[in-house]
Amino acid sequence: MADDSLNPLLALIKSQSLIDDLQYEEVAGEFKRTGKPIFQILQDFGIMDKDTILQVIADHLGTQVVTIRENSIPPEVLKIIPAKTAKMYQCLPVSVSGDTVQIALAIL
Repeated sequence: MADDSLNPLLALIKSQSLIDDLQYEEVAGEFKRTGKPIFQILQDFGIMDKDTILQVIADHLGTQVVTIRENSIPPEVLKIIPAKTAKMYQCLPVSVSGDTVQIALAIL
């Protein structure tokens, strides 16, 4: 079996038995050959779709997947994080509840 330190996402998916040994070896081999992101290889090989991969990551992190649509975030919420900071950290404030700000992070 390939080195599990190759990619944390691939190791996570394998540890949850979401792919078998052959799929694991194929994905790991493609990653080593091409350097393409594991996320993309899993989709290209038809092993997992984007939504499933995102849900696996969110479940592991104890978070949730959110879909952000244009104009779905109130302007006052968007102003909480300066645009320069949001761009640097690839994050976006999506809601505010009391003293808590919920942010979405880009992982791709």
